[in-house]
Amino acid sequence: MTALFAACSSSDDEDTKQQQQEQGQQQEQDGELSKLNEKYESQPTFVQRFLKRYGRKGIKEAQNATVGTKNINKLRKFNRYYDRIGRQLDTGGEIVDSKYNSGKVLREGMEVFGWHPHYMGSAYESYNFNLLTTIAYFSYDVNPETGGYRSDYPINDWKTTGLIDSAHAKGCDVLLTITNHGRNYNQTFLNNLTAQQNLIDSVITLLELRNGDGINIDFESLPKGVTDQMTAFVQTIAAVLKQVNPKYQITLALPAVDHTDAFDIDELLPVVDRFVIMGYDYHSGSSKRPGPVAPLHPEGKEDESTFNLQKSVNDYIAAGLPQSKMIMAFPYYGRVWEASNDSFSNAQFTQALTYRAIRSNYEPLYEMQYDSNSTSYFFQYVDTTTNNYVQCWFDNEISLGKKYDWVDDQKLRGIGIWALGYDNGYTELWSLIDQKFTEVPEEVASDEWAFTKFLAKNGLFVTGGIVFIILFMFAGLAAGLIRQQASHELFTKRWFLHGFIFVFTVIFLFWLNIMGWVSSRAWFFFGGIWLGYLIINYMDKLKISTYSDLP
Repeated sequence: MTALFAACSSSDDEDTKQQQQEQGQQQEQDGELSKLNEKYESQPTFVQRFLKRYGRKGIKEAQNATVGTKNINKLRKFNRYYDRIGRQLDTGGEIVDSKYNSGKVLREGMEVFGWHPHYMGSAYESYNFNLLTTIAYFSYDVNPETGGYRSDYPINDWKTTGLIDSAHAKGCDVLLTITNHGRNYNQTFLNNLTAQQNLIDSVITLLELRNGDGINIDFESLPKGVTDQMTAFVQTIAAVLKQVNPKYQITLALPAVDHTDAFDIDELLPVVDRFVIMGYDYHSGSSKRPGPVAPLHPEGKEDESTFNLQKSVNDYIAAGLPQSKMIMAFPYYGRVWEASNDSFSNAQFTQALTYRAIRSNYEPLYEMQYDSNSTSYFFQYVDTTTNNYVQCWFDNEISLGKKYDWVDDQKLRGIGIWALGYDNGYTELWSLIDQKFTEVPEEVASDEWAFTKFLAKNGLFVTGGIVFIILFMFAGLAAGLIRQQASHELFTKRWFLHGFIFVFTVIFLFWLNIMGWVSSRAWFFFGGIWLGYLIINYMDKLKISTYSDLP
């Protein structure tokens, strides 16, 4: 009995220690998430961002970061492009305003699927929901032993985030992503029917709570031998959810390469609405040599012996997955490796960088090099602290543009994004989606869009004409200052002077807007100045008139 009691006490002590350890880990994770949330909420005010961008010091810093680089597009981007693509006013990690909206909509049948990680917080305020069809909130991370969630923070955020209502207001569906990563975790969960039932019950409650539109199942690193269990789980959760609400969508994330044959496409096809291929990490954190994260070999140079986007599509088509249900997801991040030599033999993966971090902190300093064999970009440099060689592979608007064209050529259902918000502060990737996959909505007046298309096709002609008018008006003003008669007409007739300034300002602003040197908001700024001037001028006249009537 004593031995049994001692054994029980020892078991209780071990359980207590394990609980304390889990609580400690949870508190540490919550602390890190709390700090991250505070970081996002402490973004600079509009005035601070304005001064940093347009103040003398901010402009000088930007020029110093730009001049001297070998990238031929730098000066063009700095001088013309930056204002047009958004308010990228900081160089740190805070979320900034980068709203982009062209007024166009995705063409019929085109799917743009994006994951929103819970740790991105209020980044959704900068999403262009018109260019998204589906957002997958990331994530309900499964406890494989119970079916509950492993962390409260993402679920509490799901219950309160404004993302869902914001997306629904724009006609964008919101799914709840269910994640289970790791061989052991998947082995445990897929052989635990009680945990599966608990998960399904919990997911139904959360979907009904926020009027969610379905789920995205993201089980990664599945071991061999669980194909039947994985198929049975997907079939079960799909059947139950469809019974609760026939409109619930079932989507499934697929690895770029199914090394363990864990997904039985033929069996899954009838119950899964769309399959999202995670077309990235072909070179991952375990790779000992740096390389493209999402390689696409150019036409005529396909290599079936190496893993790449084309091979992934071919393999899934061969497995029975039709292109009409296939979404190819692309990375909004890059991966970094370090090595002691410039051949990068036996390199070590060090970190992943978001697209925004690359644009803010690395692109101004290093040459961005294009690799035509993989349709990807990379940059490299020597770390002066460690003397190690550093190389980073990533995608930008140019390489992604070629891959989006390839998606159309392959007649896939659409594209996916890992992850939304990783480009915050820069809108060229939104602009790219707009350029590749949108159409003019029918309700938009055709005359307005005809004028827009005219400007797009005849930009040089229009710009030349406006410049001529501006120079002509400058010449007229100069003549007015030199010739006495012209000066008398210009400055004695106030209505003429006001009209001249007004017309000149409008034409000048219109030209600057076409060139991308001022945003549309500048019109309100100068309009307010002009209106204030007219009011003050009128008040002065009224005052003079009042005093002149006095005895």
